[in-house]
Amino acid sequence: MSKSSTRTPQAKDKLELYYSPVAVIAATGFFVWMVGWIVFWTFAGLVSGHFLAQLVGGVAVVFGVPLVLPFLPTIVHPWRYKGPVVTIDIDGISDVRKKCSFIPWSDIRRVTLGVGDTASILCFKFRRPDQRRADPPRLGLIGTLLKRMQFLGDWNVSLRLLACNRHETLKEAQRFCRRSIQRQVIELNKGNYEGGASRQ
Repeated sequence: MSKSSTRTPQAKDKLELYYSPVAVIAATGFFVWMVGWIVFWTFAGLVSGHFLAQLVGGVAVVFGVPLVLPFLPTIVHPWRYKGPVVTIDIDGISDVRKKCSFIPWSDIRRVTLGVGDTASILCFKFRRPDQRRADPPRLGLIGTLLKRMQFLGDWNVSLRLLACNRHETLKEAQRFCRRSIQRQVIELNKGNYEGGASRQ
């Protein structure tokens, strides 16, 4: 985890987001507490010999472990990685935490913020369906339903552990998206003008 300032100085043509030490420490503490709770009730059930304690211990293992384990990479990564996590510029957006780490603006139709006052997810909708780069489905049908209920996009970037203001980050992402479109239009018009001039 980076021990520098919680928010890096942002260049005019680039927005870099780093992990927030406060958020990472809080998330790690909650994760450790959850693991401790599972371990405690598991061993308590084994040692006590009482049916009720064994039942609670079994429930802790069966439901607690699958619930906590998927969050392990999210907790470990901030303590090992020190660079910018999310980078937004005129070319696109990158997130080092994702398997498909970069998406150009030319492939993005819309960027929004997850639904709700506490939503901290940038949601990107592709211009064309692209299952190879879209976020993989989780929890099967339940995951699909949750994704629709949260109005998530094809490619989503979590801001929860990052040192940023979610609304300001959304505005910057939308600004870079507009700049990219303007650049494409200028280049297209320039190409058409040069092509027309060469035929004359």
